Order: sequence, then C-alpha cells, then structure tokens
Amino acid sequence: MSPLPARGSRSPRSPKKVWRAVQRLFDFAVAARDRAAELTPLRRFVETHSVLKAMGNLAGRAVLDLGCGSGQYARLFRAEGAGRVVGLDSSKPMVEYASRWEARVRSGITYLCGDAAGTSREAGPGPLRGFDLVTAVYLLPDASCEEEFAAFCATARQALAPRGGRFVAVTLNPDFATCPQWYWDYGLTLHTDQPAEEGASVLLTTLMGNHVVQWTAHRWSVAAQERALRRAGFSTVDWSCPEVSAAGRERLDNGFWANYLTRPHSLIVEAVAEPGVGPFRTDPRSRPGTPAATAVPALSRGFLHGGRFGSPVPSRGRAAGRSESGEGDRADGPPGLPRSGPPVDLPPSHPFSGGAL
Repeated sequence: MSPLPARGSRSPRSPKKVWRAVQRLFDFAVAARDRAAELTPLRRFVETHSVLKAMGNLAGRAVLDLGCGSGQYARLFRAEGAGRVVGLDSSKPMVEYASRWEARVRSGITYLCGDAAGTSREAGPGPLRGFDLVTAVYLLPDASCEEEFAAFCATARQALAPRGGRFVAVTLNPDFATCPQWYWDYGLTLHTDQPAEEGASVLLTTLMGNHVVQWTAHRWSVAAQERALRRAGFSTVDWSCPEVSAAGRERLDNGFWANYLTRPHSLIVEAVAEPGVGPFRTDPRSRPGTPAATAVPALSRGFLHGGRFGSPVPSRGRAAGRSESGEGDRADGPPGLPRSGPPVDLPPSHPFSGGAL
C-alpha cells in the first residue's frame, strides 16, 4: 500500500496532464502571434490581398498549401470557398496546433506533417495529388541549396491534377532594399552581410505587436527560380509585385506605402502547368539554351514594378533615400545610414512596438 502524501503537499501531475498544459500554452502563444500578424499593415492590407488576387476564384477548387504553418492561409482559402484544402508543414507542433484548431471548428481542412522537399519523391496517387492550385507563402526562400529549391518546385508540380493547374507562391524579392530602415514603418527589417549570390542568407525580423519573429531566408535570383520551375514542368511563369488593397490606401496614405511599393521585400510568382507537361514529361522550353529558358528578365538593372519590369520609382516615403536617376545599387537609404546592418530594435514609440493597428 502506497503511503499517503504529506499534508499540504501536492500529488504529482500525470505526464498527460502536463503535456496538455504545455499544449495549451503553445496554442495560446501561436494564436496570439497569429492575431498580431493579422493586424500588421503588410499582412492586413498587402500580403493577404495580393495572394487572394493571384489565386482568383477559389469556389470548389482543390488547394494544397505547402508550408502551411499554423494554418492561417488554409483557413482563409476554405473561407473563400475552396473545396478540398490540405495543409502540409514540416513542423509537427504547428501541424498539431492546426489540427486541434480544425477539430474545434470542423471546416474540412486536412493537415499533414511532412517535408515539402521530400514528398516529390513519393510515387503513385496519395494525399498530395490531384489539386487545382498549390500555394507556398514564403516556402521557396527556405531552400538553402538548388537541390532543395528544385524539390519544392517538383512537389508543387506533382501535386497538381493531370489536367494541369497553377502554383502561386510568395517569395523573397532578390532585389530587396538593404538599407536597415527601409521597411521600418512596416514592422520588418532585412539584414544580410553576404554578397548577392544564389542561396545567400538573409535574416528577416518581423515585429508583430509584442511578438518578434526572426527567420533566415535565402536569396534566389528570378532567373534561378524560373529555371527550377520550368524544369519541374511548369510551362509559363509570371511575376508580379504585391499590391495595397483599397482599404489599405484608405486607411494609410500613399506616402506611407511609397517605400514598400518602390521596393517590396517579396514577389508573387504564378507558374502554370499544362496537361501532359509535368515531372514525367519534360517541357521542351525548360531545356537549357532555349529562348524560353534563357530570356528571363533580371532584377539587377531594373525593378519589377507595377506587374512589369521597368525602372524603379523614386520613393517619397519616410525612409526614402533613393536618387532620382535610379542608377546603381538600390540600397542607398537615407543619407548617413549604413548600407546594411543588424536588425533594428524598435523603441516603445514605434507604431508596431505595441500593435497600433
């Protein structure tokens, strides 16, 4: 017979109860971060608006969200009328969080834990087949080498239905501004001490209310990304800049958005797969040396602005420091500021240090 606990002492909590308490704390932290992210101007007025615009009508569409994280976009796609929605992420805690959310709301979303760079090697029909649309919001910059980037693209292509479909991704703009305060007003800083070469590391710091999230991304040129997409079996690849929604322009004036629209930190790529062209049947245009594979507009001399490649527009924002000529490296920033530096700590007076929006 086990001895009774001493008066005033607590019985040890079972491992299951401890694990449930940890889960509740984790869920609370992720939910608070997601809510803070939804209030930032970039997410609220630019990113979400631009992604939905690029995806078009989702009614009844089958959508796969690669790198779904906590499931924010998967839930948004479902709310926009998508039929079958599947989210894939390599983080088991995030997938479990999204699954617990789904168990409460029962919206019909399936969440899977797996590596988007590894699922392309799976053969035969399965949960990652037969989609009309595949999305990846900031997944492609996770690739640290060309092989991993190519695997992400192959996974997206193989997940589409035999009749073809589209891959819509938000990726890092390789021509981002390196001035440490360029994105200050938008609660974002980017820092790199490496030359602008393929796969170079870039530290992104996002400030969402009281939450600070840092992420190491990798810089890939437009040409390198387009080559990988074509070799994966995508027939056409189109690029566009993020746009500010009408609500965003009404809430915040053009002066606020000027810097970001001049040099956004991200680009949207839309790759189309035609029937019969895919990972098992190579598109002739993807072969090296063909005009379609080599005539890729570069961002080194002109910036992709307003949905087309052209000269950058001088910024009149609060961190503007661009010359009117638009020549040279577009990392000048305000006079007297270093061309590159570590992430900037925001003071309490900064609009996003306390979630002003």
